[in-house]
Amino acid sequence: MSTTIQSIMQGRPTAREVQAIVALFETKRAGDLLPHEVLETLARAEPGSARYRTVIGAARRRILREHGVELMTVRGLGYKVPTGDEQLRQSAGHLRRGVKRIGYGARVADAIADHRLDTQGRARRDHIVQRIAYLAAMGKVERKELEMELGKTETLPR
Repeated sequence: MSTTIQSIMQGRPTAREVQAIVALFETKRAGDLLPHEVLETLARAEPGSARYRTVIGAARRRILREHGVELMTVRGLGYKVPTGDEQLRQSAGHLRRGVKRIGYGARVADAIADHRLDTQGRARRDHIVQRIAYLAAMGKVERKELEMELGKTETLPR
């Protein structure tokens, strides 16, 4: 099999490129930027290509796993090494979006008319709606407890 066909079918290894990006990250401090131009060179990929996204995604996951830092996207510029507070706000944003998705999932499941489901489907739908209602109630309890401990805060999901 030719090298080109093999790389298309099996993907090209990313370890060397990921290691180079992690090494660059390790030289940076909170607030520093990792510019796209430098990352493109280290990733050995065209700007915006699938290869670039694959290598950057792998590097970001490794940095989070090994260093506990989630790089922030700076549109059009690159990635920023966040401060602790910035990363906490980012985390709260992920949580907020997750809570929204759960609520949307409940509305989608609840909107399915009975006549479109068999007995097993209705039972599954009712179970999903019930579990989501439980999660929503627990989220409200957690929010109230956190607000009592920390005071009112904008970063907690509703």
